[in-house]
Amino acid sequence: MVRKTCELTLEVSERTSLIVDGCYLYYPAEPMVRYYPDGSGYPGSDADVDLVSCVVVAWIVAGEERKRDVHPWLWQSLDAFALMHVEENWDKVRRTLLRDAQEQERTEYED
Repeated sequence: MVRKTCELTLEVSERTSLIVDGCYLYYPAEPMVRYYPDGSGYPGSDADVDLVSCVVVAWIVAGEERKRDVHPWLWQSLDAFALMHVEENWDKVRRTLLRDAQEQERTEYED
């Protein structure tokens, strides 16, 4: 398990989007291991992610970007809305986070 972060853009409507810093846990794929000649052992697992948190860092309305600022009540509401949006679109967000984690993994191996 590895803790990672990723910047996500959530399209809320045609004119509105949120830029979110997502923190997530990445579980790399594990290969199948055969312990005995009969094939029994560990079946392996696919890579997976779990979202830990998401924080809105910018709000874009009609092309105008508003950064997180001094109105905590507004940004807390946007954070809650972003989390709800992520949960409703989890399959798409999960694929994005998996791609990000695997790209980071490839980059680390190249360095």
